[in-house]
Amino acid sequence: MELLFLRQALVLAGTALAAYADIKTGLIFDRITYPMIALGVIFNLIEFDLNAFLVAGIVFAVGFALYYFGKIGGGDVKLFTGTALLMPFLNGTVFILSVLIVAGITAVVFLAVFYVMKYARKGIDWKFNSAGIRKSIFLGVVLVVYFYFLVSAGIAPISYAVALGIPMVFALAFLALERGIRKEFFLEEVKIGELEEDDILASDFLKEEEANKINAGMKGVIDKKLQERIKALGFNKVKVYRNLPKFAPFVFLGVVASIAWPEVLNAFLM
Repeated sequence: MELLFLRQALVLAGTALAAYADIKTGLIFDRITYPMIALGVIFNLIEFDLNAFLVAGIVFAVGFALYYFGKIGGGDVKLFTGTALLMPFLNGTVFILSVLIVAGITAVVFLAVFYVMKYARKGIDWKFNSAGIRKSIFLGVVLVVYFYFLVSAGIAPISYAVALGIPMVFALAFLALERGIRKEFFLEEVKIGELEEDDILASDFLKEEEANKINAGMKGVIDKKLQERIKALGFNKVKVYRNLPKFAPFVFLGVVASIAWPEVLNAFLM
């Protein structure tokens, strides 16, 4: 029991520090995540919990794939892995799943409201976002049919459909305007020598000729190897995404909610 309280205290402290650092600097420092990972390994070796290493391994593998494709930062991957090692399970459920569900839902709602309103004040380019709007309408119709089937067949109560449907409405609003939001708030053209670790290549904003030359494929993050190739091709500047939304604060909220309400995962899984 004492070790459980220590795990909870450390995962709360670690994610709180990561959230603060992410907000202040846009970075999640190794000096925060590496101790989380190391302590998690030690605790799980003490308890000889091999399942904890399996969970953490899956989390790292999925996280690294998302990092490779430019969907999340390297600091996020290490934070998820450290959290999974420090708190593999709670009340018979996989703790990191509960954390990410809460973090994902709160992030979707907050970021959708924040960026859609910010974009609206700047002036929405409806034509530029037409493809995203059509996609959102299609997905919205699919979700309405899906929830109608669940409720009418008695598989899920209407409260479940409402609880999941509300954040999905926000997600669809963001998806509809995502391309314009990325262009207005995250897209930058930087000199090759000024590229930073974890910069994301803005492949969808490159000219076809540029994209074919760089030939990054599905890769999103610009590592040293890709940076050298871009430079060798004669590019002086390249379009990247910067100042992307910070996710660590939502991870901290997910940790707090999952410790305070351990049944949160079961609630979403009915």
